[in-house]
Amino acid sequence: MTTHEPFSDAALETVLRRRARSGDPGDLRERATAALEQTRPRRFPWSLRGWMPEIIPAGRLTPVVAVLVLVALLAGALIVGASWLRYERVLVPTVVEVVTPVVLTDSRLVQDGAGNMWALGDGQVTRLDPLAGDRQTWTVSDDTRFMTHVASPARAGGVWTWSGGTISRFTGSMFVDPIPTSSRPIAVAEAPDGTLWALSADHGVQRWADGRWESPGEAIPINDPDTLFASGPDEAWIAGNDDSGYCGPPSPTSPCEVVAHLDHGQWTVYPWSNTAFGPIAPVTLVRALDGTIWAGPAETGAARFDGDRWVPVEGPDKEPVQPLAVAPDSSLWAATGDGRLVRRGPGGRWTAYEPQWDLFGWASPRTTSVAATTEGVFAVAGQRLFQVEKDGWTELWPDPTPGPRPDQFGIRALVGISASEAWAAVVEDVPFGDQEAGLWHFVDGGWEGPTQPRGFEHPVSALALGPNGSLWAADLNRVAVLRSDGWTTAWASENVLVDGGLDVGSDGSAWVGTADGVVHITPTNGGFDVEQVDCPVPGRIVAVATDDTVWVVGGGWGFSAGLASVTGGACELVYLHDVYAAAAYPEGGVVVAYDQANADGTYYSTVVRLRDGRQSLLAEAPANTGTTGVAVAPSGDVWWAYDDPVAAPAGDDGDGGPGGLVRLHGEERVQVVTGGQPEAGPISISPDGTVWFASSTAIYRILPDALP
Repeated sequence: MTTHEPFSDAALETVLRRRARSGDPGDLRERATAALEQTRPRRFPWSLRGWMPEIIPAGRLTPVVAVLVLVALLAGALIVGASWLRYERVLVPTVVEVVTPVVLTDSRLVQDGAGNMWALGDGQVTRLDPLAGDRQTWTVSDDTRFMTHVASPARAGGVWTWSGGTISRFTGSMFVDPIPTSSRPIAVAEAPDGTLWALSADHGVQRWADGRWESPGEAIPINDPDTLFASGPDEAWIAGNDDSGYCGPPSPTSPCEVVAHLDHGQWTVYPWSNTAFGPIAPVTLVRALDGTIWAGPAETGAARFDGDRWVPVEGPDKEPVQPLAVAPDSSLWAATGDGRLVRRGPGGRWTAYEPQWDLFGWASPRTTSVAATTEGVFAVAGQRLFQVEKDGWTELWPDPTPGPRPDQFGIRALVGISASEAWAAVVEDVPFGDQEAGLWHFVDGGWEGPTQPRGFEHPVSALALGPNGSLWAADLNRVAVLRSDGWTTAWASENVLVDGGLDVGSDGSAWVGTADGVVHITPTNGGFDVEQVDCPVPGRIVAVATDDTVWVVGGGWGFSAGLASVTGGACELVYLHDVYAAAAYPEGGVVVAYDQANADGTYYSTVVRLRDGRQSLLAEAPANTGTTGVAVAPSGDVWWAYDDPVAAPAGDDGDGGPGGLVRLHGEERVQVVTGGQPEAGPISISPDGTVWFASSTAIYRILPDALP
């Protein structure tokens, strides 16, 4: 992360004035002038200099009238802009550290209306000045609102983000223009005229108009949309996966990509059978300055919308291409199936732009994003940023950590050893299932890996820390322990399916969940003693309390749900709630998170502590079905990681809230990280109190000394 001073609104205005007076092409000059106009009404209401004379000539104002006008203006500002004034504009640093490197993996290059270029990735926002070699990245360490999966360029400069129930515009120094949302958006897009659109699973496509969200048409016709593209105040596009029959008989096993167009309240659906779109890759949409919409890949190239229908455009050698950007000269930049970067000039000729051999060697990575601007063409490939020119590629941002990293994969399990050490079990998400990626070890400030326990044939599904510092791991049918001499298999079975739960008691013995209950593994001088304990629920989660009670959580994979306890070798069902997470409490008992239904069909996610047959309510959140973990610190604080799709505003009593990472400190509920992360992951607390948690794109750490 760079340390230079972020741009202020004044600096932004200076840049815009320079661009508005420059000899840039007319379209850029007009955009800069329009963006400049957008900066003027954003001045603080109490900064009277500069706009008071425009309202009433100063010479005609008596002192009394001046005072009355000032009071009226301030009162109006307080009434009309109360929510705006309450919104935290400046950045508020957090106690959260990002311990995976900030890279350009899967980042999307865009240019805002002020001409600034941004790299937008899940959980991070980077502003780039490629020609000056300058960049600045913001993460959750800088403000919890950067823990977002939604980011889109803004016409007035900056980017639109969503976090914690609010869409706001980040200018490069502060968050402005807050807009509340009642659901978690899948995507946000601003049309060329300034109309802001949002796509969500709960409300479909909506636009922000007259201070409220409105649905401009019928319900969206795609059942799994993932892309939103805005063309105007009454026009928008969506694309996504659908299995409702557009591509043939309805079948959840053979969905296809579908594009849909909303025009003045009416939807038109374009399935692959009518437009040459095939179920070969997610459809991307890009727009030229003249308003032309491109989409692809198509069966033999891409497609261009002519106002009534999609016109197929052949790719190089009739190869399908994925549109990435349209340059100011109307040339189309796209990626081929194997990731090569190609350009279709205004005359229709395709040209390949391949990097020099010495940049990547024989294995050139896929080009994932392109920004085609008046200042040049820039591309992201292999976690690196390049400027693309006719005579070759120039590297502008190298990969800070060449080779694989844990944040490139799905994080299955995480265990903290101390403030400076942790282990993560990760898997690579591939189209036909999880591909083994192994274990990663964080030590000495960096990550080492991947490795795999000796004898494991499947991805590691669970990790646990023993009282003597030993690391235990389990896959589908094997459990092993890591000692000074390497990995040792403690138990293996081809007939008993390990369901994922694993924990170690104070005596050093391990308990592992299976489809039939739990297995108790006790280390001995000569090896390990193994005992099977049958339970009425499978061991999806296992938590061993300090009083040696073993708590077993069921559910998942089609197995019965519930919570059971093992004492004295017998397993008894406690209750039948569908528990999402559980953790042992240091003073005895267990903390669990589960959903309970209301009479009206809605749900409350509830966190309770069970001890000595009694249940104590710790916290609850409305309509949440996304708890990913609970953990208990040595101090007794409960940490709750969950993702609230509704993101209801927090009430005065502390209940509700926007999800994310919550610390339950006695009677106090502290929102440490606001909801908005792309996909919450596991959470672990090391014996020294360090909190480790993960999203789908990063691993984070909170040191105990940083907590109030």
